[in-house]
Amino acid sequence: MLFWQSYAQQPTHIVIQLKDTPESYSLGQSMYLLEDKTTTVLFQDILTTDYQNKFALSKQESINLGFSTSAYWFKFQLKNTSEFPDWYFILSYPQIDYFEFYTKNKQGGWTKKVFGDKFPFKDREVNHHDFLVHLDLPKDSVMTYYIKVQTESSLQLPMSVQRTNAFFQDDGEAEIGYGLYYGIMLTMILYNLFVYFSLRDVNYIFYVLSIFSSTMFFMTVSGYGFRHFWYAYPALNQVFAPMFMGLWVFFSAIFTRKFIDVQRYIPRISRILYLSIAMGIMSVALAWLAPYRISVKIASVTVALNVIIILGCSIVSYFRKNISAKFFILAWFLFLVGTLLIVLSRAGIVPTNLFTSHGVEFGSVLEVLLLSFALSDRYKLIKIENEKIQKEANETLEGKVRQRTQELREMNEELKQINEELNVTLDTVQYQKQEIEKKNYDITSSINYARRIQKAMLPSETEVVTAIPNSFILFKPKDIVSGDFYWISTIKSEVFRSYNARRVALGMPEEEIQESVKQMIAVVDCTGHGVPGAMMSMIGMNLLNEIVNLQGITDVDKVLKELQHGVNFSLSQKETENKDGMVISLCVIDKANNKLEYAAAKHPLVYIQEDDNGQPKMTIIKGEKSPIGGELQHEDSEAFVKHTIDISKPTTFYTFSDGYPDQFGGIHNKKFMANKLCNLLFDNHQLPMEMQKSLLDNTIEEWMWLGKQKQIDDILVVGVKI
Repeated sequence: MLFWQSYAQQPTHIVIQLKDTPESYSLGQSMYLLEDKTTTVLFQDILTTDYQNKFALSKQESINLGFSTSAYWFKFQLKNTSEFPDWYFILSYPQIDYFEFYTKNKQGGWTKKVFGDKFPFKDREVNHHDFLVHLDLPKDSVMTYYIKVQTESSLQLPMSVQRTNAFFQDDGEAEIGYGLYYGIMLTMILYNLFVYFSLRDVNYIFYVLSIFSSTMFFMTVSGYGFRHFWYAYPALNQVFAPMFMGLWVFFSAIFTRKFIDVQRYIPRISRILYLSIAMGIMSVALAWLAPYRISVKIASVTVALNVIIILGCSIVSYFRKNISAKFFILAWFLFLVGTLLIVLSRAGIVPTNLFTSHGVEFGSVLEVLLLSFALSDRYKLIKIENEKIQKEANETLEGKVRQRTQELREMNEELKQINEELNVTLDTVQYQKQEIEKKNYDITSSINYARRIQKAMLPSETEVVTAIPNSFILFKPKDIVSGDFYWISTIKSEVFRSYNARRVALGMPEEEIQESVKQMIAVVDCTGHGVPGAMMSMIGMNLLNEIVNLQGITDVDKVLKELQHGVNFSLSQKETENKDGMVISLCVIDKANNKLEYAAAKHPLVYIQEDDNGQPKMTIIKGEKSPIGGELQHEDSEAFVKHTIDISKPTTFYTFSDGYPDQFGGIHNKKFMANKLCNLLFDNHQLPMEMQKSLLDNTIEEWMWLGKQKQIDDILVVGVKI
């Protein structure tokens, strides 16, 4: 459905007579317009009698329809009675999104020309920031033209027809005016930047940024920015206008806070300027996130509110004896009134004319000049005030010097007395130091002795090489003694016979005995490190020896379950609620049956074998989440699972405590991580085991050195090649 609005209904036959003089004709009150709220009417429809009868004559000299989502059609007729056939149609508002111009061609059909700030600048018929269409009007010819306009910005449509030679003459004068304006603004930016680098006063930075933001806003709305800078990026036209409005609000509000010293003169109402700062940030964000129609309206309201807030705060500050605010008030009054007029003009509240369109440029030039005076006046007042303060400070300082001199004499006497007391205290401290050193020596000696005991209980390198020839153990305690330990046991058939003898004595069936030797190896990480961890490691070693070597239990899952009972019982965890314990990985190497059995509490097992294509493949088996000890809920449950691995083909496996992957270091000072350790093991698994051990040791030492970190936990890594 087509909606149309009547602007003083008139017959549609007004023809504009183009004469030798004047050289320019405003089309506002000679244009017929029709509003299409559905934006679906086509040009073919407009030519029908039904739509022709709905055109209404405009009453506005410079048409201003405010913000509207409708499409508008315009119609006008020209008769050239002059001697000049070359004329320009001019739409002097660069922010129109979509602009169609229809004119009859020599064949009697209609030619369509499309422009707008959503199209690249190169598509325009004339290289100009306004929209220009060349009109070829032979003498005494009568031509009818149609225009369709649609935009998300304010619908300001100052349309005119002007002779081409006259247009270029007037345009040259306008270009000079804009050149002077932008030259003055650039000069003020550079001048105030120079002053900032001389005085290092941050006020000048925010002042320069506010000038820059307002200048870029005017460059956007005037079309010069699109014409000379972002001509290939029309989408920026929809962003820059509200964005620079928001930036101007943001920087002008910060500049105002600092210039008028709100914390000193208006502390209670100074927070209102934070509202302007927040609105400025919001406008900048919405410029990129919201549709232009919404963002520009919000930015316009933000500018208007900022005008009121800044002017109000400045006036209150002046009446509270801030004399330096007088030039500030006058400067912002001139600029902000001009800004308010252009905002109201864009919204269609006030008519569009030379003053409302360009008054803000004149105001901004006066504003930057007056603000420069304001800043100079402010520094003059600050200098006078500082001289007064300096004089008072000198007088006060002289009095304080006399007073301090007397106090120093009295303090000197007190210091002599204190010095005597300190000598006595020093003797006492020296005695206490000797006592502490003696106790420290005794404690260190005891811990070193505990280390020898712990080392004696651990399997020696000879025992390890004898039991498992092709293997390595990287063992790096954090302190003198360790909470990590490794445990190795060789299980022979005699143990099974003794075990079956006990089963028969208890009335239980015998288990099948194989005449073979198995190797059992465990990697254990007890709660804590140092002395507490070492004590837990003793408990762990004794329990493993009892469970495996005395009781004859060799199933890895059953060993862990018995170890869980043993830790709970040894630490009386039911009665004391003690939470100490250990995490463990337990492996049994059964070469006779070509299998590797594995069960673990938290510790992983990493093993590498060749796949069907002969390529090495790494597999990681994670341990159970339940630790040994401290988790009584698992005491009577089958919490540990036995994994069986076929080792009929060459196999290399590794297990480790959390000390290596949890070590901080590297250039970014982060954890080494288990994945990185697994990849390191895989990349070097074909090297001799002793070389693998050296590589792991050197790698973790370099990791700590790069991060300037000390070792944070005991480190234990075991590797075996079968």
